[in-house]
Amino acid sequence: MTPNEGGETDPEEELLVTYNLDEIEKYATNEIALKANSTVPKVSLQFELSRSQFIKLKQVQVKIDETVVEEIVPEAEKTDKKDKAEKTEEKSEKEAENADDEEKPYTGPSSSKAEEAKDEDAAEEAEEGLPEAPKEKQYKTYIKPHLYEVKIDEKLNKVRTLDDSGIAASKKRIKALEKRDENLAATNAAKNFLETQIYELRSWIQESENEQYVSDKEKEKWITKCGSELEWFDDNASGAKKAEFNSRGKVLEKQLYVFKERKNEHGLRTEIVPQILETIKKLRDELPTLLESKPWITEDEGKDAYDRLDEVQKWLDEQLTAQNKRSLAEDPLFKSEDIEKRLKKATDTYKKVTNKK
Repeated sequence: MTPNEGGETDPEEELLVTYNLDEIEKYATNEIALKANSTVPKVSLQFELSRSQFIKLKQVQVKIDETVVEEIVPEAEKTDKKDKAEKTEEKSEKEAENADDEEKPYTGPSSSKAEEAKDEDAAEEAEEGLPEAPKEKQYKTYIKPHLYEVKIDEKLNKVRTLDDSGIAASKKRIKALEKRDENLAATNAAKNFLETQIYELRSWIQESENEQYVSDKEKEKWITKCGSELEWFDDNASGAKKAEFNSRGKVLEKQLYVFKERKNEHGLRTEIVPQILETIKKLRDELPTLLESKPWITEDEGKDAYDRLDEVQKWLDEQLTAQNKRSLAEDPLFKSEDIEKRLKKATDTYKKVTNKK
């Protein structure tokens, strides 16, 4: 029952469930709870909100914290008590042996052993009987928690419950609905993917700064393709499967990547090639001086360093000549990373030779 603004419950509202928690009183009045050094019992309730938006009492616990005062026994005193216990046990064994000896008939001088044992016992008793100096006792205080689980007695009022088979069927139904929701979310994501690729590819092709990287034939082909894909999307958005959306979207995504790579590589060639050529020239100009200052570098080693740089220079000149004959709307013959890889091999050889000691 839900209380209104004034804190009162509506009498017309039905009471669905009643919980009986009699064990709370049992734990709140037990021996631990009634001790003067124990805290007031604390009751904690744990609720669970079901899928049907019903609140269910899940767990009830009673906690009592007891303050315990305990004497601190020094290790030496513990050892003394242990020794006394052992001596008491030995004394009992000797008394039992003496009793057996008294029952036996006299056989001669052996009776002196019993007298010696009695003398030893008397000496030990006299020693134990000596008063010890009183010691000031020490105490420690700590909190000892006591946690009790309260049995929940649940009573349903006009509420129909499910048997085991009904519960199993409900769980199966919930899993099926969750799976349906997951598939629906994935399908919606695939829809958005296709729609995004359609508009992104068409927009990129139509931008004036990108026109030089797309031939007229390609422009016509892919603008038409975007239009037909958009028509298909409008006709099949509610019925097509996730795989169909993804498949169509990836075709457009792949082609957009091709166009963007043409533009990207053109920019990198413009930036990197002059730097590479300058690096090669600088290394070749420095090499004679280095070889002259290090006579231990052989002629063959110096020639090898020259040859590696010449190979990169020759390969790059050939590639640039062929690339300049191609349109920017065609895929590049080489990538900027190819130049960097070749130059690295040449500079590694150059450093190995010139750093020789």
